[in-house]
Amino acid sequence: GIVFLIIASPCALAASAVPATLSAISNLARQGVLFKGGSYLTNLAELKAVAFDKTGTLTEGKPVVTDVYFDEQHTQDKQQCIDIIIAMEKTANHPLAQAIVEHFQVQDSLNVEVENHIGSGLVTNYQGSHYAIGKPDKFDDITLNMEQKTEQFAQEGKTVVYFAVDQQVIALIALMDI
Repeated sequence: GIVFLIIASPCALAASAVPATLSAISNLARQGVLFKGGSYLTNLAELKAVAFDKTGTLTEGKPVVTDVYFDEQHTQDKQQCIDIIIAMEKTANHPLAQAIVEHFQVQDSLNVEVENHIGSGLVTNYQGSHYAIGKPDKFDDITLNMEQKTEQFAQEGKTVVYFAVDQQVIALIALMDI
């Protein structure tokens, strides 16, 4: 019967993929497994090996700051930049933001009004300058030195966050799960 249906209507086979994927995602979500979309579920068919860290011996699933790098080409006051980074990140509830605040361990911070651009990062204005923290792909004005550092940290398995002043990236923060 199925052979007849496929021969009679081949598009029915293609149309059945979407409901099957949605059903699988829904079923897995009820069991605590989350996927960003159906393509990620489909990619599981190509996996050759999976490593699980059930006991927490490899990671705790908690990000920590491993490196902070300021580009030497910029003459910004590093301590003021750190103060602004902390003030901005204290307003966010993202795990990376918490790791950054914990890394610098500053009790007093500046009082700045921060805008959270979901999926991009944070922006604020302070003393006539525009500051932004976020994903590297959201920034355009990046020096070759910063690109090289970003690539180095990425190869080490670290997540990189950029800090920019007036659209120019002057620092990066590298984080890694412990």
